[in-house]
Parts: sequence; C-alpha cells; structure tokens
Amino acid sequence: MARAVAQRRQVPYVLITFVFLFLIAAIFAVVWRMEADEEAQLRLAAEKKLDKLADSDGLNLAEVIRMINEFDSPRVGKQPLRVLGQYRDQISQLVQLITGDETQSFADALASGNSTRKKHNSTLGLTATIDGAYEQIAARDRLVLQNKRDFTLQSEQLNSQLQTQSTKLDDFRSLIKDRDAQVTQLKERLGTYRSEHTDILDEVRSDFDTQRSNLNDKVAVLTQQLASSQASVKRKNNEVAQLRRRLAELTGRKVAQGVVFNPDGKVAEVVSAEVIYINIGKDNKVIPGLTFSVFPPTGKQEERKGNLLVTKVLANTSECKIIELVDTQHPMTSGDMIMNIAFSEERPYTFVVRGLFDLHGMDRPNAEGGDEVRAMIKRFKGVVIDEVSPQVDFVVMGEEPRRPPTPSDEIDDPTVWKVYEQNMKLYKDYLKILRDADALSIPILNSNRFMDLIGYKPVQTLEY
Repeated sequence: MARAVAQRRQVPYVLITFVFLFLIAAIFAVVWRMEADEEAQLRLAAEKKLDKLADSDGLNLAEVIRMINEFDSPRVGKQPLRVLGQYRDQISQLVQLITGDETQSFADALASGNSTRKKHNSTLGLTATIDGAYEQIAARDRLVLQNKRDFTLQSEQLNSQLQTQSTKLDDFRSLIKDRDAQVTQLKERLGTYRSEHTDILDEVRSDFDTQRSNLNDKVAVLTQQLASSQASVKRKNNEVAQLRRRLAELTGRKVAQGVVFNPDGKVAEVVSAEVIYINIGKDNKVIPGLTFSVFPPTGKQEERKGNLLVTKVLANTSECKIIELVDTQHPMTSGDMIMNIAFSEERPYTFVVRGLFDLHGMDRPNAEGGDEVRAMIKRFKGVVIDEVSPQVDFVVMGEEPRRPPTPSDEIDDPTVWKVYEQNMKLYKDYLKILRDADALSIPILNSNRFMDLIGYKPVQTLEY
C-alpha cells in the first residue's frame, strides 16, 4: 500500500519533465523557424540586390563565370578579388589608360573619350579614332615635308630672279646717273640762255607795255564815244516818243510801235518735208525744245511760212522738226530767216506780261494764260519782270480785263467789295502798263503776234 502510494507520488515529476522537454523542443522549433524565415528574407534581399547588379543573362556571361572561377580557385598569398572588385580593377585600368590618371572617375574617362571622338568628328571607337588621328597627322607631316621641298625650290627660283633684277637695277642706276649728268648740262645751258635773252625779253616787255598803254587810251576814247552815242540814241528815242505822242494828239490815232526784224539764223538745209537743219547750234546757246518762226529772206513778217521745233543740237547746226506750215504752196527753203523774239545768244531779253490770254482757242481768256506766256519766255532764256522800265525790251499784252461794276452802297458784304477792289486793281494795272510802255516807246505785242514771233503754237484743248 505504501509502495503504491509512493508510485502515485512519482507520476507528476515525470509528467512535468515531459512537459518541460516539450516546451524546450517547441522553443527550439520556433527559434529554428525564425532563423529559417530570417535566412529566407536574407536570401530574398540578396537576390534582389543581385538582380540590381545584373540580370540572369548577365550572370551567365563567360567573363562573369571566369571571374567567379578566378575567385574560387585556391591560391596562396594574395586574397582573390570578387567579381565586382575585378570589374572595379578593370575600370581603373581603363580610366588610367584613357586619362593617364588613375584617380579620375569612370565619368571623367567617358567624357574624355567622347570629347576626343567629337573633336575628330568620328563615330568609331576611341582606339580607331586615335589611329585615324595619327594617320591624319602622318599625312599632314608628309604634306608639310612636300611644302618645304616646294618652298625650297621656289626660294631658289626667287633668288635667281632677284639676282637678275638686282643686275638690271644696277644698270638702271647707272643710266639714271648718266641722265642726271645730262640734266645738269642742260640746266647750265638754260642758265646761259636766260642770261643772254634777258635783255631781249625786257625790250619786248617794254614794247608790249607801250602798245598796251596806247590801246588803253584808244579804248578809253572809243568808250567815251560809245557813251556819247548811247546818250544821243537815248535823246533821239525820247524825241521819237514825243513825236509819237504829238502825232497821236494831232491825228487822234494811236501810232503802232513795230518790232525791228532781227533774225537769229537761217535755214541751212531742207532734208525732208518734216526735217530741216538751221545754221546755229550749241555754240549759239541753242537748246532742244527751242522754237523758231520761219520768214522769207525779205524778212516780211506778214509772209511767215511756219514754225520749227529744235530736236537735236550740234556745235554749229541744229536739227529741227516742222511743227507748222502756213501754206503748202510756199514751203520752207534754204536761206529762209528764223526768229524767236524771246531768244538771243548775246543777252536775254526782258519782258513784261499783262492781261488775259486765250492760248488754246477756248474763247475764254484768263489769267492762267498769262502764266503760260511767262513760262514760255523763261523756257527760251528770257527774263520776265512786273513793271515797265527803260530796261524792258518787249511788253506782251493780252486782252484787257473787264472793268468791274461798282457795287451798290447798300451792299455790306466785305467779300463783294474785296473782289471788286482786286478786279479794279487788275484793270488799272493793265492800263498803267500800256501807258508806261507807250511813253518809253517799248514795242507792244499782242498774244497772236507774240506767238508768231517765238514760233510756238500751243496745242488746242478740246472740250466734250
């Protein structure tokens, strides 16, 4: 009984021991499991890191396998490098080979290689680029050597030419020396000649001064005679003017003042029915566009044959075009006289123009026609002034302006009175010019007479 009780008391210890061992085994199992998980995580991390370094194809490269075998091979002494270490060692060798400095980085070596390729404009590898550059340098060295040879040959040729030119220069200097000696002799002879002929020259100058003094005295006498003659002519003109006025008072008629016919030249040759040559040209101040009236050799102005237009000017002759022929039964011939009252090769004539003109056959005389007359006179080198004076050669008078009627005193419009005053001024000015020209016996020309004497016929304006 006591043994049975003792056995029952030992059972809990065994159970406790079993439980304790089970717990220890469970703990070891948990620890082993945790280590296995940690190892799996480490393996996974290693695989990921390896995947970052290279893909599966890259790990199977022959070069990588060789590096692994190199690392796995047993050796004594130096510890073998891993794959990345071997790669780093190869990269360092390439960097030193490219840049010459092992401390440079791979990026520096890559930039240096690309710069070299870009400098040589090459798409080949660096080694091929450098080889190509060396070939170019060798080709340039050969070219430089050839240029040196050519330069040496040209230098020899130039030296030979220089020697020849130097010989010619010496000959030329010798010739100049001889010429200088001849010039010295000529100067000595010239000095002797001047000394011998000084007396003769003085005598000639003395005779010249005497003759010039005599001629000046004669010119002074002739000038005085000319002044006296001009004064006499002026007195005669005044007497003629007084006689004209006296005759007008006695007869009650106005004495016409004629124009002295003074031809400017002659018709030299009639080439055709349209072309004529005259005997005056550029030396006589003729210009293209100048017009002339043509008269028979008798000079009768009432027998005017027509008008000419200068088209081409030569030295002493001019080619003209016939712009008007009065009568086909009386054509222009050689020897006919030509005249333009506004043209003179000696001096420009002076004109005064007043009145209303109808130059284009419109039956409406106006002040603009007077502007055209002034423009024609200036075109033919004449001078136009506003007032009559003894210096005026001709007065060209258009139609008399109509005397304006006096406005009624009841009209207060200032514009009406202003227009009246302007028209009255034109009317009085016309009469004043007429009186002044008559008093000074200045030839007065109407519109038609003026056109006949300048040989100009304005184109008629047509109205529709």
